[in-house]
Amino acid sequence: MNTIKLTFFFLFLFASTGLRAQLTYERVVAEVDKTETEEAPRPAPFSAATFPGGQQQLLVKLTNAVTYPELAQEYAVEGTVVILLKLDRLGKVTERKVIKGLGFGCDEAALAALDSLPDWNPARAEGKLVASSVYVPLKFRLR
Repeated sequence: MNTIKLTFFFLFLFASTGLRAQLTYERVVAEVDKTETEEAPRPAPFSAATFPGGQQQLLVKLTNAVTYPELAQEYAVEGTVVILLKLDRLGKVTERKVIKGLGFGCDEAALAALDSLPDWNPARAEGKLVASSVYVPLKFRLR
């Protein structure tokens, strides 16, 4: 008889301990879910520098600013000039470099056209302004 009572006692003790552990686990999970939903939204990890008005506005400005060099026209030179712009944390151009040039005055014309552009909208990393680089391709096509 004592053995049966002792067995029931241990079964009751084991069952109540398991139930208590389950309740504690559920409480912890509920608390974690609660804190995750209460956090403020995080800013995007990185957003690249953009031209004011977007890519379409950049295209319009460059089309109006670039002049096709006479030497390039004479020799029917066509192609793409790629310029690297390094921007500071405020979006101002600090350095410009021809990455892929065509020669015949096209590189210089591309650099002159970029000089006429306004400052860029700066890049951001986790909500803070950061320096960045932008590649700008300029196509030279004869009509």
